[in-house]
Amino acid sequence: HGLSRTDASLYTTVSLVSFAVGCMLMGWFSDHLGLRKPVILATGLLSAVAWLCLLFVDWGPGLSGYALYGLLGLGASGFVLTYAAAKEVCAPASAGMAIALVNTGLFLGAAVMQPAFGWVLDRTWDGTLVEGMRRYAVGDYRNGLWLSFAFAVLAVVAALRVRETHCRNVSSEIR
Repeated sequence: HGLSRTDASLYTTVSLVSFAVGCMLMGWFSDHLGLRKPVILATGLLSAVAWLCLLFVDWGPGLSGYALYGLLGLGASGFVLTYAAAKEVCAPASAGMAIALVNTGLFLGAAVMQPAFGWVLDRTWDGTLVEGMRRYAVGDYRNGLWLSFAFAVLAVVAALRVRETHCRNVSSEIR
């Protein structure tokens, strides 16, 4: 989109700030509703829609770009509720292990996504080199964004399997 590195970094900052604020808001909102699953699903859908907008909506530098990246951060923030949801379906003595497993899964997803995005870029790269470095076309990045969208859809599908706890420990009801 013709942004300088400094300007492009502002979009990342907007996304991260909205993510941080969203994490706090989603926790409060979920507690206020007394529900976890609908908030997790809604933020997953928001994330998927934001990735589609990044792919198809004609956005540019300025307000539209900041709004889009803000939505990306807000959509990603719903993950924070998965810690509470995991804790609430396990016996209190296993709560730490449940949270650790969720955390491992989240970080594993992030660890897989980075090289997967690079793999997609490499699959569609046309071989152009600039000063010995690969130069990827806009279409290559677009293909990588499809991968981000696919992961968001996978998150929504996984969220459908989350047990609603109504913000309380239900481990004794599961057995």
